[in-house]
Amino acid sequence: MNKMAIVITVLCVSMLNGAEMVKVFKCKIVGTDLHVSNTSIANTKAQAIIRGHENQPIEVKNREIGELVRGELVRREDNVQNAKKNFFCIEPNVMSTQSVTLKKLYENKGLEQLPRCYQNILYEIPGEHKTIAIAELGAGLPGKERAEIAVSTIINFLKQQRKYSQIHLHLEESHTVDLYKQLIEDHLKSQKSESPNSSQTNS
Repeated sequence: MNKMAIVITVLCVSMLNGAEMVKVFKCKIVGTDLHVSNTSIANTKAQAIIRGHENQPIEVKNREIGELVRGELVRREDNVQNAKKNFFCIEPNVMSTQSVTLKKLYENKGLEQLPRCYQNILYEIPGEHKTIAIAELGAGLPGKERAEIAVSTIINFLKQQRKYSQIHLHLEESHTVDLYKQLIEDHLKSQKSESPNSSQTNS
């Protein structure tokens, strides 16, 4: 098992246009910089951008989204000007319903599928892309549960693979950055307690 090298930096907070709070949290895990923020993914400098798709039909080799496997990664188009590759991940679709029972059923199914969606992104992006930006997946699923899945899946991947130099995770709201920050710190602290001689933390 790879040793955990942990460096937690200060949470940076600034104001965007005097109205929207922008938060950025950065840490380093086994040589990979993990950045979590509520900045726009459109402004990222990452080499590959991954977004989620729910209901929108995507034609891939004459197929429609209904025939695609949840979590399947789809190459779409290139932004030549910024040398970025765009991909889409077919994420869980949480169907709207008035029934509390059905809603819970759909949510549970979506949460079951979500880890595979993140895994497919991390494992299937071509190796030449060393910096990637991911828009948070699982819209419509309970916020804390989908954050826990994203954090645990990404960190577990980084413990096993040194594929990327940077992973940028883009969230919709500033308060969600605080949630991810806490979950990441808790996860890394638990790893440090398990291997006290293989981790170091700076704050």
